[in-house]
Amino acid sequence: MNGRAGRRVSDDVAFAPPADDGQAGWVLLPDGRRAYRYEGSDDVFIAKGTAAEVPAS
Repeated sequence: MNGRAGRRVSDDVAFAPPADDGQAGWVLLPDGRRAYRYEGSDDVFIAKGTAAEVPAS
């Protein structure tokens, strides 16, 4: 096993997507977080590993 089983692309610290210019796919937001945008959508989905932590309630 290569040690990467079960890991997501967004977990890889060496993965550097292009800056967000409204394109589909993985993007790097201006604040440094990584996100994914589906084709034809303006919404982005923030990668969990790069999102700000929210305190548990």
